[in-house]
Order: sequence, then structure tokens, then C-alpha cells
Amino acid sequence: PDVVTGNPATMVPAILLATDLSSRCDRAFERACVLAAAWGATLHVVTAVEGDVRQPSWRSTSNRALDRMRADVAEALGVRPLSWEPAVAVGPVHEVVIDTAARVAAELIVIGAAGNELLGRHRPGRTVETLIRESPVPVLVVRRRAIREYRRIFLPTDYSQAAEFALLRAIALFPHAQFTLLHGYRVPFAGFLSDVAHRGEMEELALRQQAEFIARVEAKTGRSGRVLGFVECGEPGRLVADYVGETAPDLMVLGAHDHAGIWGALSVDVAGRLLMMAGCDVLVVPEASELRRPTAAMTR
Repeated sequence: PDVVTGNPATMVPAILLATDLSSRCDRAFERACVLAAAWGATLHVVTAVEGDVRQPSWRSTSNRALDRMRADVAEALGVRPLSWEPAVAVGPVHEVVIDTAARVAAELIVIGAAGNELLGRHRPGRTVETLIRESPVPVLVVRRRAIREYRRIFLPTDYSQAAEFALLRAIALFPHAQFTLLHGYRVPFAGFLSDVAHRGEMEELALRQQAEFIARVEAKTGRSGRVLGFVECGEPGRLVADYVGETAPDLMVLGAHDHAGIWGALSVDVAGRLLMMAGCDVLVVPEASELRRPTAAMTR
């Protein structure tokens, strides 16, 4: 695919693609390949298998999976000069993915979402939920074909530290994109007080917070004019679904943290529901992963 991105090669030395070697991971594979090629990163491809210690080594599930992976990836890559490494491990998927990400020092985990695990369900599935909760690095959930770069990136935001980290990480990864923020606010005691008067006060407060938030991010990145903002009154989940449905962004970014907030803290449940609402790819940036990162790396 003709996909061009920024080149944060010094920041993303390795990308980890988690696959079950089925066709439902093809879109994630293509997106991981174009990102790795554009960033000059090594692509590590990992799959988890269930082991059977009773079988002789030449009949092991791990060996068969590794052989199949090598053949499939080599065929899919064709003549693309991409540096990649295969990995097969025995154990639960989320444990294998997280352990491998730590071992290879991956800066991004890429997974697919074009199968039974996501489509037609209200929750993203145990593997995705666990990765959102425990991943040491951002997780990119791929739903669309990689036919173009991430040009229009959308972030639901509550102006929290997690939201700031997510925006900084997204700008660092995709420096040529246009970013749009959406903040949803509610009028307290609606129905008991004057909605019109209090809605104006709440909107003014939200707009002021958003301007301060954008100014803070732009000061840290040294870039201006790349972040636009919307403030709307309404239930956050409904606003997100409506915005994504109407504007079809290329990527939605979620900053995930554990404490309560306006957007339900983007807890595992909330982040999972927002992910399910999106017909686009979703990048989940765990707050804990950014807290462990050197400050300079976030704004490079």
C-alpha cells in the first residue's frame, strides 16, 4: 500500500504484531508492515500456541506454528526489504504478547480486530481487554485496510494526564496528521435548574480547559495549529459514536487510566465500548506506559 508516515525511527526501534496466523489478522499485518518500513523499525511477529508436553519435539505445535509463520510472512512480504523476526511461545495470548513486547523492547503492539473477537459483540474480548489493562506500551487495534496513512486522528478527551500522554504519543508517532479533540460535558442537576444558563457556564469552562490543554501540548511538542477542538453537551459514548460515524477518521486514540473521570476514566470497560463503537483503527495508550517513559522521548 502507498502509505507514508512520519519517521520516529529513533523512538520506535521495534513493533510487535500479535497474530493467530489466520486471515483475520491480514489487515493488522499490512498496517504493521507499512509502519515498520516507514519508521525503520524491526517487526517482531508473535503467536501463542497451546503446548502438549506429551508430544515429541519434532511434532510440537510450536515448531509447526513457527514454520507456518515463516512461510506465510515471507510470502506476504514478497520483495519488501523489511527487517522482521518470528516468535512462537506457549501460553495465554495476552501473557505471550506482553512478555514478548518486553523482551524485544517493542514500542507498539499491533493486533487485528476483523474477526469473531470484535465484530458483532459489545465488548472487545478478553485478550484485547487484558492488553488494554496490562500492556507496557501502546496497543494499535486495526480494523481497516492500510490504504493510506493516518491523516485525520480523533481523540475523545477529558483533559486528564492520560489524555495528554495519549495526544503527545500520537503526535510523536504521526507528526504529519491533523488531530481533532472532542470533549463531552453534562449539565449538573439538569431538569432542576435552568439548562440554558448552566449549559452556557459549563460550555465556557470546557472551552477554557480545552484551550489550556491544547496550549500545553503544543508547548511540549513545539508544534502549533495541528490540534483542533470540539466541545459538545451530551453523553460521551453517544457523541463519540456520532462523530466517528459522521466524519470517518482514520484513527481514534484513547488514553487509558484507572481512576474515575468525566469519560469514565477510559477504564477497560469504557475503552472497550468506545473501541467497539469505532469503525476505524484505534490506538490505546495506557497511562502507566507513558509514566515509565523518559520525558524527552514523549515529545521528540
